[in-house]
Amino acid sequence: MTTTQWQPIETAPMDGTAIDVWRSDWRERVTNVRRVKLSTDNVLYESIESGPTCIRDATYWMPVPTPPKDK
Repeated sequence: MTTTQWQPIETAPMDGTAIDVWRSDWRERVTNVRRVKLSTDNVLYESIESGPTCIRDATYWMPVPTPPKDK
C-alpha cells in the first residue's frame, strides 16, 4: 500500500519517480518533480513538466496523487 502522507525528504525515491515536494521555509508545495543527484552533497529536484525548476531545499515528499477516473 502506498502512503499519501508527507514523508521526510531523506526517504524520497532515488530512481527518477515523479513526486511532490514540500518546502518548509517557503510553505510551498511543488508538484511533479524528480530527484537529480549531481554529486554526494549536491541533490536537487527538477520539474518533469514545466521547464527549468530547481528545488534544493525540499523538506518532505509524497507520491503524486492518482488522477481522477473519467466516466
